[in-house]
Amino acid sequence: MRTPPPLQQPTVIPGSWRLPDRSALPPLERIIAAPRTPRPVYAFYCWAEEYRRRHAVLREIGWRNFRLSGPITDEVMRLFVEDDVEVMFTIAARDPFPAPSALGWRWRNRSDFESDEAFIVAYVADVQKVLRRYGPNGTFFREHPALPHRPLRHIEIFNEPNLFYLDRPLAEKGLRPPKGDTKARQARQEQDRVRQQLYALLLPRAYRAIKAEWPEVKVVGFGTSGGGGADVPFVRGVHAASPEVAGSYDIFSTHPYA
Repeated sequence: MRTPPPLQQPTVIPGSWRLPDRSALPPLERIIAAPRTPRPVYAFYCWAEEYRRRHAVLREIGWRNFRLSGPITDEVMRLFVEDDVEVMFTIAARDPFPAPSALGWRWRNRSDFESDEAFIVAYVADVQKVLRRYGPNGTFFREHPALPHRPLRHIEIFNEPNLFYLDRPLAEKGLRPPKGDTKARQARQEQDRVRQQLYALLLPRAYRAIKAEWPEVKVVGFGTSGGGGADVPFVRGVHAASPEVAGSYDIFSTHPYA
C-alpha cells in the first residue's frame, strides 16, 4: 500500500485572518470547572426522514442541535419535541407540506413562477404555514397539549441561494456557463447578479412576515455555499442590492466547504 505524501501546510496566513492571542483564554482549570451547557455548540444536518429512520442512534449519541431541511411532518416534530432538541428549520426549494409521491417531495423555486413577486409571495406563504403549524403557539401544540411547548424558533431563509436551488429547474442541477471566454464569464456574472437581486428581495419580505407574527423567532439569513469562496461575493452583492438586507436577519449562516 502506497503511503501518501505529507500534507503541505501553508507558511503565510492569507487575507485578514490572524491567529488569536492564546494568552487571552481563561485558565484551563476555570474552563473545566464551568457548568456544561445542555446544548453544546455543534449541530447535525439532516432531513426529516433521516431523523425518523436514525432516531435511536441520534438520540443515543446525544446531539441536541439540528439543522433540518426539506419537508417536515407531525411525526418528526413530535420526536424533536420529546427529545428536547433545538431545531433550525431551513425552508428551501421544496414544498414543506407536500404529499409524498414516486417522484419524491415536490421541488419548486423561481423557475416555477411567472415573476419574482409570485415566487416571493408563495415562499413567504410557506414560511407562514410552517410557523403557524410548528412555531410558537402553533396548531401542532394546541392539538397535542400533553407535549412540551418546544416550537421551532430558528427559521433559515432558503438553502444555498447562490446556487441553482434558487432559480433553476432540478434538471439543470449544477449547470453554469463554462469558464474561459469573455462571453461565458459575462453570463456567469449576470446569473450571479440575478440571484443576488432576487435574494435581496426575498430575505426582507420573509423577515418582515416572520417578525409580524412571531417576533421571538430568529431569522437565519443566507445559508450560502462557500465552496471556492463563492459565498463572499454573493453576500456582498445581496447587501449592495438593497439597504434593507442588513436589518433582515438575526443570524448569519454560510457553509465553508473549503
